[in-house]
Amino acid sequence: MKNEIPALPETEKAVLSVLANRYEGWDDELIDIEMFNRPSHRKIFELLTAETLPDLRTFTEKVMKLGLIDSLGGPAGLAEIWGFAIRTHHFKDNVSKLREYKGRRQMVEAGEAMIAIARTESGSDELLEVIGEPVTQINETLTGTITQQNKKQVVMAVLKNYEEMLT
Repeated sequence: MKNEIPALPETEKAVLSVLANRYEGWDDELIDIEMFNRPSHRKIFELLTAETLPDLRTFTEKVMKLGLIDSLGGPAGLAEIWGFAIRTHHFKDNVSKLREYKGRRQMVEAGEAMIAIARTESGSDELLEVIGEPVTQINETLTGTITQQNKKQVVMAVLKNYEEMLT
């Protein structure tokens, strides 16, 4: 049994390529940053989703200014990602694979947290807290039922949590 973090770097490149080139259907799938395992791929995703219509030259310059170009294998590595997917017929499947592997990484994290808490003298409430939320998140990830929240919903949830902590 390997002790590696579940990841699909080539699939990540294919999805990023479709997003970078705005190929047909590029915005048909819900994709979140946590679906990408590599930090450099996460940053590219973040930049691509903030851009209105990126071109490779301008995008490469931006990545260079941020000091990320070396982590991508230089300009050639970024160009490889840019030209990775020449068609989108596998895009939906690739996004589905990334979602599955995000769920696998969540399972590893949850398992490690469960092992750590199981070895303590924690009470039942603490044990259930460690188990409950991660299992729900894994289920949402693997079933594709994650609901995207807008900024207002996120702020309201944070305020509600803060209010509950104060009372």
